[in-house]
Amino acid sequence: MFGGKKKLYAEGAQTEGVVVKQASANDRIHFRVVVRAKFPDGSTTEFHSQVLDVHDVGSLYQGSVVPVRYDPSDHSKIALDIPSLTARHQQATAAQQAQLDAQVADLGKSGAEPAGGSDLKAQVLRMASQNPGSVIDLRSSQSPEHASDPVDRLTKLAELKQQGFLSEEEFAAAKAKLLGEG
Repeated sequence: MFGGKKKLYAEGAQTEGVVVKQASANDRIHFRVVVRAKFPDGSTTEFHSQVLDVHDVGSLYQGSVVPVRYDPSDHSKIALDIPSLTARHQQATAAQQAQLDAQVADLGKSGAEPAGGSDLKAQVLRMASQNPGSVIDLRSSQSPEHASDPVDRLTKLAELKQQGFLSEEEFAAAKAKLLGEG
């Protein structure tokens, strides 16, 4: 039914997958991912992507939720939905540019947010909307049975810091709160 990727993108069914492994090339621009996709019948499969360019699809990390296209009659015909990834990356880039333009416009104005301390909340919300599994809830009001493993939560915090979503101070404060020191 589906021969090429173009036909798969245009006529294939859509589902989601999660990146389970990411391997970057030496240039840090090109990379491949291994994706585990879940079909409506509950079955899953893993597949390797083609070589991706960070300028086209953005950065995909382990745990990133990604759009996938597949042939409903043959689950072995499956691919990352590159057109959707590209559109999502272009929207995120445009939003970031608009935010930067707004910050530049506010430079020197009285009461403007200090440089570097701007919209962490907006960044985290944007990240959460693109990949809900990448954000953790550190509120202490969570019941113990719903709290995730502290090691997992520290790992997520470290990833957020590494990706630039948390400053060193924000990381230290969140870590202290997580460990009950704050």
